[in-house]
Parts: sequence; C-alpha cells; structure tokens
Amino acid sequence: MGKKALVKGLIASFMALLILSIVSFVFDFYFKIAISLFLVNFALLFFLKVGKTGFRKEEPTNNSEKESMPTKILKFAVIYGIPLLILGLAIYINWLPFGFEKVYALNVGAIKDTNVDNEIYLKKNEALSEPLVDENGNTYRLLNGSTFLIIQPNVALKNFTLNIEKEGNIFLVSPKIEFYPEDYEWETTLDLTNPPPNFLQGNSNYYEIDRCTYFDGQSKLEYPNTENKFESGPFSLYIEWSPEYNENKFQQVVGHYNWEVIQEKDKVIFTIGRMNNKDGPFYSFIYPIDQSFFEKKHTAIIVYFPNKEEGYIELIIDNKFIGRKYIGKDIVWKDYNKERVLTFGKSGHGIAEFYKGCVYKLYFGEYPLFFTSESLNLYNVKEQKIEIPLVGNGRLYSLTIFITEK
Repeated sequence: MGKKALVKGLIASFMALLILSIVSFVFDFYFKIAISLFLVNFALLFFLKVGKTGFRKEEPTNNSEKESMPTKILKFAVIYGIPLLILGLAIYINWLPFGFEKVYALNVGAIKDTNVDNEIYLKKNEALSEPLVDENGNTYRLLNGSTFLIIQPNVALKNFTLNIEKEGNIFLVSPKIEFYPEDYEWETTLDLTNPPPNFLQGNSNYYEIDRCTYFDGQSKLEYPNTENKFESGPFSLYIEWSPEYNENKFQQVVGHYNWEVIQEKDKVIFTIGRMNNKDGPFYSFIYPIDQSFFEKKHTAIIVYFPNKEEGYIELIIDNKFIGRKYIGKDIVWKDYNKERVLTFGKSGHGIAEFYKGCVYKLYFGEYPLFFTSESLNLYNVKEQKIEIPLVGNGRLYSLTIFITEK
C-alpha cells in the first residue's frame, strides 16, 4: 500500500471514527475504545499529512538563508511531538502507566448533583428528597431509605483504592458484600442439598446430580408447628435457589404468609405484611431481572428490624445491596398468618402459583445482620462504573471520594 492510499484511508476513516466516538459517548457504549481509535487515526493522519506537507523542506537557492536551529527544533517538535502527545493521551486513557490520583467532592443539594453525565452523582429515587437549604445556608438532601452514589471516572481504572467520607446521618455499604453464612450462628438451618429432612411435609424431588431439592411446578413443602415462628422480629434470612423460567405468578421460594420471597419471570420480590393489624400496610422490594437470571444459583438476604423509632427492612441479592426501606414503628401482625406455617414452593395467598426450580439452603437467625459502615475503603476494584449504596434516615450534605491507582 502506497503512502497516498494510506492517507486516503486515514481521511476516510477519520470522519467515521469521529461519528462513532460521538455516538458511543452519547449512548455510553465502549466510548474509550472508540475515542482511542479516533486518536490513533488522528495522530497518524497528522504525521503523514499535516506534518509532512505543512513543513515540507524547500530546496535552497542562492539567495535563501539556511534554516536556523530553533526553526528546525520547532518543525521536529510539531511533526513528531504532536502525534506522540495524541498517542500518549490514548495510552493514558486506557492504561494509566503513571498511576492516577484524584479527589472528587460532591456538594449534595447543589446544581447537577444528580446529573448522570457527571463523574460522580447521586441516583435520584423516591428515597432522596429535592434539594434543601438549612438554617446556615448549606445545601443538602434528605435520605429516607437508600440510594446509590455513582462513580464513573473518565479513565480506565483497573486496580484502585476508593475511600469515601461523608457528612450527615448516612451510612455506606460495600458495592460487593462478602457474606458467608457458615460464619454465623443461626436458630434454624435447612440444608436441602441433601434429601429433605423427614419432618418437612409435602412433595418434592431430590436431584443428586444438582445437589438440590427440586420443585416441579406442582410441589410444596411445609415446616410443621412453625405457625408462631419466623415472624417475631428482628430476624435475618438467607436463601439459595435456582429458578426455571415459566409464566407463573407469585411463585413462593420460601415464606411464612406474612412475609415471602417470590420469584416471577421478570422480577424477584420480597414482601412483608400486613403490619400491626388487619388494616395495616405491606412493604416490599421489587428486583427486576431478565432471562439470563434463570438456570443459575442465586442468593438472597432479607433483614427485618422493627424499632420503636425507625425500623426497616433490607434486601440483598447475589451479594449486591438492593435497598433499605424504613417502616417507622410498624411491626408484623402475627395473627395475619393464623395457622399457616413456613412453606417452600407455594404460598397460602390466593394469588399464589407453584414455584419451579431448585432450593439449596435456608438459614434463619433471630437478629438483624448489619452491612453498613461510617466510611468505606475498597481495594482492587475493576469496574469502570461503581455504585456505592447509601442508607440512612437524615440529612446528607457532602461526599468526598479519594481514588488512587498505582
């Protein structure tokens, strides 16, 4: 390929890569790859076209003066320096060879603190209030439940340290919770990776190959004499299951009538209630899913923590914090389930249908599990978009994030 053909190809691809970079930026789709290709194209085009033709060496004449040394240095710097700087920028965006340090400060309640185009922002949801100003003129937002701090640095971080400081009555949760149920003491443990214990009543199948208790869409198990158990708070529950895709609604993985873990084709639901009395409310979380969720083992942790001032419920799925909801002084209405016991496979509610899939293990403890902390240090984080859960019931003023990569 001749030089002219190469230059023509670079010119033709220049506009295509420019458009691709703009589109990938708008739709947040492989932007770093697109912009890197554009920068490499631009560097080569500058070197071959602009640098060589713009500074073509002229044939000396009798009357012409020789080029001075500063002029030669300037030409060399332009022809070679600018393309090298452009290539260096592409390398820096993707590999950070000299490390990276940056401090981000988010002034909560200020303009654009929820703007998704920022490198850091708060996820706007029903738990986060509109911007407010306190008696001293400081901006803040009220948080009643949970939201997420989104961090998306415009460089390719690979193994970095993240430290967050916050001001306000708010707590932090790790974006990836490390939880091992064997490290805790539980009041009830059901290991369904072995044949179900004889005291469980009903019908199900044990799959030795998959090491699970299988519910075929017509199966149900009951735990006798538990009508008055699994309902007094506080409590925490851990469950492992693997659903099969089907159209059934309100498929109970496990539940006690006044709380349920429900599987559907497009969501997982944790619901609790009624609360207080026959007219009391329900509370629930809905976790959206798609078909990739099925035929895989999943875990869920539910926490019910009644309190005289600000009780709450929490849901964690696959070690990812889904959310916290405050329930005030509400408590589970114990008489709601009447004589109904703990069940797997189908709830006693009229809208319930049979669950289809496996259940592996269940752990139940009469205490709340805690996953919050005052500050957060993360190491060897590889994701380019980090979602940090924020939970609490109070004012959130500011967040400071320190990012270091070496």
